[in-house]
Amino acid sequence: MNYQISQKSQIITDSIFINTKQITFIKDSEEERKYRIRKHVKADDYFGTLATIFSLMVQDDNLDYKNTQIIAKIIEDLMYLQNNYKIIKK
Repeated sequence: MNYQISQKSQIITDSIFINTKQITFIKDSEEERKYRIRKHVKADDYFGTLATIFSLMVQDDNLDYKNTQIIAKIIEDLMYLQNNYKIIKK
């Protein structure tokens, strides 16, 4: 399954919400993970969901400053993609 990113015609908000099932994605089977990815792509919030997961990681007190800064830049990139692009199945 391949996807491509295309320019969006309209910008959406930065508000992203995530539930407990999405936070525990590491325990999911490959089939569950791919289902969730397809669901978020269809809902047009995949990049924002990833940004939210990274922002939860930043809240971990065990991260050093350098890693926190790297993750912060990744979050900015993901929100840029969320606000400006849409994933379209090839």
